[in-house]
Amino acid sequence: MNREKSKCAYGSCRYEPLESSKDGYCILHAKAEEKNVIEFGKALENEVKRKDFHHNFAGFVFIGNQVFKGITRSTTNFSWAEFHGYTSFKDAEFQAPVHFTSAKF
Repeated sequence: MNREKSKCAYGSCRYEPLESSKDGYCILHAKAEEKNVIEFGKALENEVKRKDFHHNFAGFVFIGNQVFKGITRSTTNFSWAEFHGYTSFKDAEFQAPVHFTSAKF
């Protein structure tokens, strides 16, 4: 990774790149094999808490088990996201647009 970069290489992402990311991506956008499942879970939890209206998970690389449940009243974007591991939307109710363009499961 280029140590001079202070932001993730993914679009307008504001997070710092991981030292383990060869391409300069943050914990949310780095390849599955470049990150730790516990650290990813904490970062994802913080990201979900931070959002009030629009959940933008575009390009996220999800690792570990992901269970999306409850009612989401905000627009949610999973475009170009990758899901590695068990993922469930069984108890999720989206009351606003949700996008899965080019998502990989």
